[in-house]
Amino acid sequence: MGNSGAAPRDTEQNALQALFFRQLRACQSELTAGPNKLLRWGVPDGLRDPHSGEVIHDDLVFSAALAAAVDRDLCGDPGETLIIPASDPLRDLDQGF
Repeated sequence: MGNSGAAPRDTEQNALQALFFRQLRACQSELTAGPNKLLRWGVPDGLRDPHSGEVIHDDLVFSAALAAAVDRDLCGDPGETLIIPASDPLRDLDQGF
């Protein structure tokens, strides 16, 4: 039996990937004034997707950003050094004598 095209799962994955990249292209960023200099980013409200004409969202982009933040928090920064302080063995000896 011949394969008449991409498998449905591949087609769905390709469509989601294309939507993800359209959302990325639509994202805009803003650096707020003031001492905190907060970075705000996302797709502006009401922006239309040039591909479908529908309102474009940023849910896939935010999901990827959250997954990256969780991964960083769980795995740690690869350049981070963690020093575990040890107890002083002489302090324990001083208390017993």
